[in-house]
Amino acid sequence: MADTVVLVGALDTKGADFAFVKELIERAGVATLVVDFGVLGAPAFRADVTRAEVCAAGGGDFAHLASGGHKDAAMATMARGLAAVVSRLHGDGRLDGIIGMGGSGGTSLATTAMRRDWRRSGCPKVLRVHWWRAAT
Repeated sequence: MADTVVLVGALDTKGADFAFVKELIERAGVATLVVDFGVLGAPAFRADVTRAEVCAAGGGDFAHLASGGHKDAAMATMARGLAAVVSRLHGDGRLDGIIGMGGSGGTSLATTAMRRDWRRSGCPKVLRVHWWRAAT
């Protein structure tokens, strides 16, 4: 079986970045599996594990969280859900490496999933933080 790199992130805000990285990895002959945890807008492309599935794994109602005004609840729910999804993928032998990209919120969610019990398995983990600076 080919190795699989799991890409975790918000496809509504970082979708173009994930599409680019996904293409590069697949061009190198490595399979990808994309997990979307965005709640702000429409995803740039369809994930293998959708945001609604991540939300359900975290015990939440996606329609409620996406309706706005629930940022803290959304972050907590999606963090729980992402951690559960990533642990399940690893346990099922479907995760050989993981890449997360995001700003402060996405980084927090991705690192929560990367800190699970399987972290000592030798599985490579990469995190790309998007920083920006306001014009001065």
